This record gives sequence, structure tokens and C-alpha cells, in this order.
Amino acid sequence: MEAADLWAAVEFTAQNGSTEALLSHAAREGLHPYAVTPAPGGFRGRCAAWRYRRFAALAHRLHVRLRLGKRRGLFFWLRPLLRRRGLWVGTILFLPLLLWSQNLIWAVDYGPLNRQQQLQVAGILQQCQLLPGAQVTQAALAQGQYALLQSGGFVWASLNFAKGRLRVEAAAPDPEPDIAAARMQGLRARCAGVVTAVELTSGTLLVTPGQQVEKGQGLIGTARSRRDGSLIFQPAAGRVTARFEWENRQRIPLEETLSLPGRKRGLSFRLFFKNDFSPCFRLFYLQSDSTLQRIFWLQPEFLGLALPFSIEERTLYELQPGLITRTETQGLALARMQSRKALYAAFPDARILARREDCHTEGTTLQYTVVYTVTADICD
Repeated sequence: MEAADLWAAVEFTAQNGSTEALLSHAAREGLHPYAVTPAPGGFRGRCAAWRYRRFAALAHRLHVRLRLGKRRGLFFWLRPLLRRRGLWVGTILFLPLLLWSQNLIWAVDYGPLNRQQQLQVAGILQQCQLLPGAQVTQAALAQGQYALLQSGGFVWASLNFAKGRLRVEAAAPDPEPDIAAARMQGLRARCAGVVTAVELTSGTLLVTPGQQVEKGQGLIGTARSRRDGSLIFQPAAGRVTARFEWENRQRIPLEETLSLPGRKRGLSFRLFFKNDFSPCFRLFYLQSDSTLQRIFWLQPEFLGLALPFSIEERTLYELQPGLITRTETQGLALARMQSRKALYAAFPDARILARREDCHTEGTTLQYTVVYTVTADICD
């Protein structure tokens, strides 16, 4: 294989005329055809594409007819692209545009934050306009860090920006140790129950497992006696787990009139780029007190690559009064859910052992009463 076959070469067929003289004159003028094979009335061969015009002119003088055949080489693969000027102009312009847009946020990296923390951080960054498409400054980064700390969900936060990527590093507060939550007046029972387990951190334990306690009874004290009879005061801290019954009542209306979102009253899209909003599409009617507004942030992608701008989608829904009708099964499920929420709001560590329910309907209202047998920390 010749080197011309790799870049640009053409196959041709020479017929009629003085084909032998054509080869002699071509070799004398340095055209050097190769891969020459006999053919009816002449020969077949190849030559470099940039020498074909001279070879064709020489064949014309010698009255030899050339018929062009297959084209070979990388040049003929790239020639369709070389003819597209817009492609090369776009490539040339893309490189300086890419360098210029490195001070814009292309993507946000939340690091090891969990999903809930990511949503919290994303909401704070949106308020500070640190979105994809924002032009980053040290003042904006400092403002974002301060907003993360002021939110109360993080004790340490850092925003680092490099090459279009905004990296968020934050640390949630550690749970408060029991000894730090100790109190000087002692811990008492929030409700009556039977003690099942005790865990003393500081102070003096006043109850034992299996003991019946009443509401307001002391569980952990703040004083203990030395050997000589003198008292030592310590803050009271610890856990006293007890088994007790907890009652809750719920009234669930089976027919209820609520304001429900209806048809769309407006829709708009705004492009956020370089710390500025540009309207893309707007279709709004008059906004009133009877409308519900929903805002979503979208970041377009191209072939999996995030683009350095954001799109705000704002939708208005008309609120209309509507009658909600629930079946008894749906009402019972709602009552159970609300009772569970009330239980865990009062005792976050509660573990349900048993449940007794009473459910009946009075008109269009479901009356629900439940008594849970639970174990939980009763220290107050």
C-alpha cells in the first residue's frame, strides 16, 4: 500500500490511444502511477489525488480516455465536513466561548450530602441566585455560605467554585449529648406507666425496671449522698423507658369543601443567564388571590452535558371550591395516619406494642378513638 492510499488517492482506467506512451511520459514527468494492471484496451492504475489533473492533461494530449474510479484515503472522508464552513466556524468560536464561560456555574456538586440536605441547600442557593448560569463572585460565595449557616441546618459550610463547577461542602450539627442536655431540677415522668429500662448518664436514679410510676413522679434526681452523709449535686440526664397507654381522638369529615387547583391560568418561562432573567415564553392572565403559583427550576442538558443556564417555569392554577367525598375506609386510613403523627410528635422514640380502636360514623363525620400500648422515654 502506498502512502497516497492513506491520505488521498484515486483509481482510474486508461483506454484507447497511446496508453504505453502515457505511462512513459508520466514516469518522465514524475507522476508515478502505481498498482498498474492490464485492462481491455488499456490499463488500470492509481495515483495521488493531487497529481490526477496533470495526469489527465497528459492523457488528453495523447488521446487517451481516462475514466475515474474509486476514491481512497482519509481526505475523501473529511471532505464533506470541510465543505461545511459553519461547522468549523462554530468550532473556532466555541473554544473562546468555553474559556469565557468558565466563570459561570455549569453544575452544582453536593458531595456527600443526602437527598434531604441537597434539597435544603438547593433552595437556599436559589434564593442567593447561585444557579447554573450565574456569574460567580467572591461576594456571592460569601453570601451563600452565610445563608447556609443562618438556615440552622448546618454548623459549617463552604462553597468552592472552579472551572464551572460549584462544590458544596457542609456539615450538619451532631446530636446533642445527654450530658449537655442535663438539668439541675431533675427529670420527672410525663405520664404514668411501668418502667421497662433505665439509662443513667448523670445524677441519681430514683426508679428501677418493673416499678409503676405516676405522672410527675421523679425519675432521676440531682443529689446523692457521700459516705460521710454530705450531698453531692449533679445535673440530671438519662433515659427512662416505660410501657404505658396513650389515647387519641380524631374527627374526620367524610364530606369537606376545599379550595382545589383547577385549570391553568398562566404559564411563563424565564432564562437565567449571567445573573439576569430573560423572558422566553409568557402566557399570563391576571393573578388574583384565588390562584396558586408553582415554580420549578430546570437545567437543560445536551448529550448528558449540563449547560450553563437555568430555566424558571412558573405556573398559575385557578383555585376553585370543590367538594371532597371520602369513603369510610379512606376516612379511617386518614384518622390512623393523623393519630400516628400525633403519637410520634409527642414521643418520637415510641414503639407500638398493641392498638385498640373504636370507629363509628355520626352523620358525615367519622369519630375515631385509638388507644396505643407503647414503650417510650417518659422523662420530662
